[in-house]
Parts: sequence; structure tokens; C-alpha cells
Amino acid sequence: MRSRWFKPFLFFALIGLLFHAGTRPAQAHPADMYTQTYTLRLSATQATLDWTISPGPLLASSVWYEADSNGNEAIDDEEARAWVAPLLAAWESTFTSAAASAQPLTLNWEIPAVSWPTDLTAFELGDTVITATLSATFPEPLGAGQWVIANPYAEAISIN
Repeated sequence: MRSRWFKPFLFFALIGLLFHAGTRPAQAHPADMYTQTYTLRLSATQATLDWTISPGPLLASSVWYEADSNGNEAIDDEEARAWVAPLLAAWESTFTSAAASAQPLTLNWEIPAVSWPTDLTAFELGDTVITATLSATFPEPLGAGQWVIANPYAEAISIN
């Protein structure tokens, strides 16, 4: 009886091993990824951050139409800010002073400006990008400490 089940079991086990040995983890392609860059400028009273978002060609049109809330195929300033605002709300952005008794200060970012591409085709080709200018005012001069700015937007498919 053992030999009756052993051969089919061995056959299926070998087939399973062959299929498993040929698999590789999926890798994202730059065409369906985001490139995000940050330029942070600090002064004694505020931080200004330029956040540049460049979706790959496969993502650009979906980003465009997600932002185009009125369906006119053009993104105005109000639509651009409305698209950036929920992404910014998910950020973790704190400053912890080097002083031993200091509590972390959560920064509240404002969106003074969003520069949105004017042409979908140029956006899809990567010739233009979205740039959000963000600012946060400090309640007092900060001094030495540690910044934490974490952006979870499309984290799994982003190059930062």
C-alpha cells in the first residue's frame, strides 16, 4: 500500500519544487513608481519644504484624473491643493529638542502653493512634475534637536 501512494506523492512534490524554484519576487518597474524629492529650508522661525512628486508614465494619468475633480481636464490651484492636502495630513512631522525634558513638537504644515503641470502629455512623459511648497511656523526658536519627517504616500512604490 505504501508504494501505491508514494509514487504519486513524489511526482507532485517534484512538480511543486520545480514551480517553486522558478519563482522570483515581483519587482516594480520605474514606469509604475513615484519619484519624490524634498528640499528643506530652515530659519529660526519656520521651515519651508518643496516636495516634488513625479509619477511614472503608467501612474501619471490616474494622478491627473484623481485631482481633476470638475472633469475639465485641467488642474486649477484649488484642485491641486485639494489633492495634496490629504497626502500631507498623513505625514509624521516632529521636532524633538536636544534638551532632556523636551517633548516632541508636531509641525503643522500649510500649503502656500502647488505647481501642477499644465499638460497631461508632458506629465506622462516626465517632462513636468508636481511641486508642493509647504511651510510650518515654529512657536519658538528650536535650537539643536532631531527632525522626523515621514511621508507614507505611495511608500511601497516610491523612490525618495
